[in-house]
Amino acid sequence: MSYSKKQAMEKFSMYLTSDMTSLSDAYKSYSSAKKTAWNYCIELCHKFGGNNLKVVSYNVNIFTAGFLFIDKDGDPCYMHITPSYDQAIKISEVKS
Repeated sequence: MSYSKKQAMEKFSMYLTSDMTSLSDAYKSYSSAKKTAWNYCIELCHKFGGNNLKVVSYNVNIFTAGFLFIDKDGDPCYMHITPSYDQAIKISEVKS
């Protein structure tokens, strides 16, 4: 299993408990680079017909995000977005 897929599977539980639906929920103020990155997340969510975009984790330097979508086979999926990669996983693959 790839590193990015393993990470997405591990971060899915954090996604489920996150209530941060905007950058303002994570940061009092943020850079234009973070705003640009968040806009990318919004665009990717729309591209996949996704919903419930959230900030999954954050620190001073970076944040990760995720959203839910249905893939072309009709399977519920989770997209995990980081500065380095975007990784989609089928929710059925996540270990409970």
